[in-house]
Amino acid sequence: MLAQRKIERFDEVDKEMEMSKVFWRKVYNSLSIMLLILDDRGEAIDCNNALRKYIKKPKSEIVGKLLLEIVSHVGIFSDENLFNALELTHRRQSVELKAGNKYLKITADPVVDEKKKIKNIIVIINDITERKNNLVEIEKREKKYKDLVELSNIAIVTDDEKGRIKYFNKHFANLLGYKKEEIVKIPRKKFIHPDDLNKIIQIHRNRIAGKKQPPQYDFKGIKKDGSTIYINVSVTNILDDNGKIIGTRSYLKDITERKRFISELENALKKAQESDRLKSAFLANLSHEIRTPLNGIMGFSKLLGHDSTTKEEKKNYIKVIDDCSNQLLTIVSDILDISMIETGQVDITKEEVKIIPFLELIYQRFKIKFDEKNITFDYKVLNPGNLTTIITDKSKLAQILSNLINNALKFTDKGKVELYCDIKEDQLIFNIKDTGIGIDKSMQNKIFERFRQIKTDFLNYNQGNGLGLSISKGFVEALGGRIWVESSKGKGSVFSFTIPSK
Repeated sequence: MLAQRKIERFDEVDKEMEMSKVFWRKVYNSLSIMLLILDDRGEAIDCNNALRKYIKKPKSEIVGKLLLEIVSHVGIFSDENLFNALELTHRRQSVELKAGNKYLKITADPVVDEKKKIKNIIVIINDITERKNNLVEIEKREKKYKDLVELSNIAIVTDDEKGRIKYFNKHFANLLGYKKEEIVKIPRKKFIHPDDLNKIIQIHRNRIAGKKQPPQYDFKGIKKDGSTIYINVSVTNILDDNGKIIGTRSYLKDITERKRFISELENALKKAQESDRLKSAFLANLSHEIRTPLNGIMGFSKLLGHDSTTKEEKKNYIKVIDDCSNQLLTIVSDILDISMIETGQVDITKEEVKIIPFLELIYQRFKIKFDEKNITFDYKVLNPGNLTTIITDKSKLAQILSNLINNALKFTDKGKVELYCDIKEDQLIFNIKDTGIGIDKSMQNKIFERFRQIKTDFLNYNQGNGLGLSISKGFVEALGGRIWVESSKGKGSVFSFTIPSK
């Protein structure tokens, strides 16, 4: 009876064990993790369904193969991936390898007997391709953002509730021209311009107190060399576990160039608006300038045809028509010249010019006009022995001198006008000095602009179209020289320019 019970008990145990095997086999095959069981030689003796489905091979083509032979169905391995399962068990760690376009994580755990001899090896295989790709993408993004931060030269600094600096990065030190080790020894107020110090202190106090403050603002800083720098700062609060504000984190950016650029744009806008206004005045004046000589030409031409006109009157009328024609020609020529200068189409034709006869001719051309106005006109060549022949554009040089001498004559009512010429090294220097009305200092940088002599009141303008000085400047620069003026209001002016002598 006892023996029968024992037999029945053994049968029950066998059934339970068989049921347990069936249960664990189901569990084994239902796992999403890929499992592979190897013998002590590293050859496969079993695998679960997850592995078979992944490599798309039946169990019969898996059993008896080494680990690398099995996973090689996923993709091609590089040389550094070559290992066997026994080596992996000795490492006591997982290995990640790339097979084709897949990433696998392989862990091998040995099953040993009582003598510590390996009986089997249980291999767990995970496809970590998605995770790897995500990590690669994250690394790319991090690198991208790091590069952006580096390129944008963002400086970071944190401080506590009392405004003491607790952390800063190298860009913060670079921003202010210091080394990192120097920053820690310098009080914060030394970095801030006195004009903005109180404002920043108050903003920080209000922020720590929980009062709403602008998250971003600009201020002036002071660099190590004492120069002023414009900084844009974005500020966030640092909170403790209870949500209390215990400090701030600031992101600073040098906006000095941007400020300068904006300032230049504003100045350019003002200049453009001023230029438009001057052009409008010029057009109003140009209508008058052209109409005046045209009226003279037309009117006196008609008078020439009258039978009652005497020979002497005809002679005077012809002179008036000639003067009006020259005046009209000058206006048209000036407009054409300024157009060529604006479009960079000034043609320079250089030739040998004997400077003393050339200046004598200029002098004789203007002497009569000065005599008519009862103003002394003289010219002088300094160091004539060193100044004989130059190489330049003769017509352009003549026009420059004519414009400047005409300008001096126009604004000088008494006294004299002098023309000086000298040479220093390879530069020819001309000075046209007058005792005229002079030019206010505020206008001395503007008089070479086009149409500048036109006044804001369209009905109140000086004679001329306001292009002479601008044309002179354009021609001087085209010849490779520069032009400038020195003047005092009511005391006259000296217009000077240089051109290469060769």
